[in-house]
Amino acid sequence: MPSWRVAKSLETLRRQVNDMAPGRSTASDGTIGDQSHQIRNSDHNPNADNVVTALDITHDPAHGVDAGAMAEMLRLSQDPRIKYIISNKRIASSKVQPWVWRPYNGANAHTKHFHVSVMADPKLYDDPRPWALDRAVRVQPPLFAEGSKRCTGIIATVFGGQKDFNKSAYDEHVIDDDELGVALPFRFRMRPLPRVRVVNAASKAAVDCAIVDVGPWNTDDRYWENDERPQAETGIDRRGRATNGAGIDLTPAAAKAIGLPGKGKVDWEFIIPGAAAAEGKVVEAVDESAVLLEQVIALLQKIEQLPPKPQSAEHLRKVVELTGAILDATARRPLIK
Repeated sequence: MPSWRVAKSLETLRRQVNDMAPGRSTASDGTIGDQSHQIRNSDHNPNADNVVTALDITHDPAHGVDAGAMAEMLRLSQDPRIKYIISNKRIASSKVQPWVWRPYNGANAHTKHFHVSVMADPKLYDDPRPWALDRAVRVQPPLFAEGSKRCTGIIATVFGGQKDFNKSAYDEHVIDDDELGVALPFRFRMRPLPRVRVVNAASKAAVDCAIVDVGPWNTDDRYWENDERPQAETGIDRRGRATNGAGIDLTPAAAKAIGLPGKGKVDWEFIIPGAAAAEGKVVEAVDESAVLLEQVIALLQKIEQLPPKPQSAEHLRKVVELTGAILDATARRPLIK
């Protein structure tokens, strides 16, 4: 049979779900149909252009994918690309009794996954726009493993997004309102960066996040290594600035996921890829002096990009800020020993 592909709209949907729940099971995921599908009419079979217009996503609420909830979000969105949705013995069509759940009596009850079929029009099935999934609210990973090491009662604040423009200290991407991320007051050298699980201390709502920035307040406060408290809790950071006591920052999406209104207390722990943790300590296998030198050079280059003479109070503020960052980076770790 000639090569086939999945409709671009469904590729977008699958990518969104994977981004929401990177640790999810894919045991019941499906695109192209098996032999039982091939002997009957099914959107899992390639169409005349060899495009599969159906997708199954595995139900795995323990790792962030509640199939019924996602199916309901898609139904409520009434996206014109949708032909029909099947989930847990129910079907909702955009054509038959539009957007109303009806009993589904097919051989597969779709209790282990939800199914989405998209319209036959290429302009619709290959429309790659994002789907209306509330990525933050539905990501509910399990709480901490019994006996695991964690930081508890840490003050968290929110950063990034449209209301607080920030670029990642790691790759310079703009931190938006949709990504699930945190900032910790230390620049990690290991790659890949460890992930972090954050739990609202009051509601116990949880979310898994990437480390996307350095902060809040300090840049070399590894308080988690020896069961210490964040230095910022003293009220004055290491540069002499008055703090709000925060020891972790959350992106807007991460804060929304656990119901944090802007500031509150959380518990958190590392989700370390591979064997990169030893008693809660992050293992680093690089020359820290070399990395620090690169950071200082980058900061100096930013200063060089500014106009040669002070142009405004904002210009002076930026010079002071960058100079302070260099002093902060080198104060406790000399470049030359």
